[in-house]
Amino acid sequence: MRNWLNGLWGNAVAKGRWHWFIVLAITAVGTGLGHWLHEAHVWPGLRYAIYRPFSWIANRGREVNPSRTIVVAITDDDYWKGELGRRSPIKRRYLAKLVRALDHADPQVIALDFQLRSPTVDGIPAVEHPDYQAETADFLAAVREVSTRRAIVLPASIGSGYVVESSIYRGYDFGKGRIFKGYIELPYEIPTIPVAIPVKSQQDKLDSFSEAIVRATKDRAISELEGVTDDRLPFGTYFNYHSFEHVLASDILDGKPAAREAVSHQIALVGGVWHQFAYNRGPLADGHSSPMGEVPGVYIHANYVEDVLNHRVYPVIWPGVGVAIEVIFVLALSLVLAAPESGWKKAGVVGATCVGLLAVAYFFFQNFGLFFDFFIPLILVAGHAGFEEIRDWKEKAAKWDSAQAKTGTQQNSRS
Repeated sequence: MRNWLNGLWGNAVAKGRWHWFIVLAITAVGTGLGHWLHEAHVWPGLRYAIYRPFSWIANRGREVNPSRTIVVAITDDDYWKGELGRRSPIKRRYLAKLVRALDHADPQVIALDFQLRSPTVDGIPAVEHPDYQAETADFLAAVREVSTRRAIVLPASIGSGYVVESSIYRGYDFGKGRIFKGYIELPYEIPTIPVAIPVKSQQDKLDSFSEAIVRATKDRAISELEGVTDDRLPFGTYFNYHSFEHVLASDILDGKPAAREAVSHQIALVGGVWHQFAYNRGPLADGHSSPMGEVPGVYIHANYVEDVLNHRVYPVIWPGVGVAIEVIFVLALSLVLAAPESGWKKAGVVGATCVGLLAVAYFFFQNFGLFFDFFIPLILVAGHAGFEEIRDWKEKAAKWDSAQAKTGTQQNSRS
């Protein structure tokens, strides 16, 4: 071991100061670039593909099926062929009927994942078509009535500058109903769990949609999100898309016993899963890329709720520690790559370094409950290894050209 370390140090010294100056510069620039890629949300699909096995490891040995949330799905049959009539915004009289039908199924919470923006700034629907006004009145009356018996979570929407946009229920008196509100916009990084944020013209913070749902259940797990700021959102793990139990909204409306039994005493999260262009054609109307693949937003909200209720919320590792780990791994990799080894051995070193990064991430998660974002170091390690390999190719090519030129000069002198 000692001889190996001495040889490693000798190879590093032989590279010269200029080489290590470039290594340090690349490390600094690469770290900065990596964090810029993170903030710019570049390559989300690749990031989610890397997070997916981490979620599997995190859930291993635990109950991994969602247990409290039932998705009430409004499908293509409802939207393109049923009474919704392909209309946008969604018919509010339909939502009123669905809320009343769900009330008969006795869920613990009803949450509506739909945009309920108002066409006017002050929330008074004076410019709406008379049909919309009648629908809105019916919907709000249904919510007021049912919320006296069970909690209802209504969606809010956040505009630029953290301004709460006007909604059709703004200023409406829900009486003694248990009404909760939360913004439905998803975070840029889907694996992170959205939390309450400060908004303009409002003293209290506005809960995220999933946080409002958990708060409505009165579960103590909500305390895990207290004090968390929106600049360092915690991470969650992800269920398989198909592991969520769902019922059809049409079955609830028809009063089918199996659908009502599934929703009873559970969180009924209502959302749309229809397609944009036509019946079963085009992308999902509310589709989002996530570690579960391309899924409707209602399932992402459901995943957040299950993460919080099942205590699968992991704070992010301190930024300084994360940067230190990145630098240590990159510099250690540079020392090993300085050895005059074959390409296959160097590839093995790079692979071992990547595995080491994953092991560090798992160590922090398993022992401290902290999530180490290993995507940036992985990209940095791979990029640095590629740069070193290109440098080696150029050095070998230069030596070969020099040898060829020297051979040619000697032949000319002999002739």
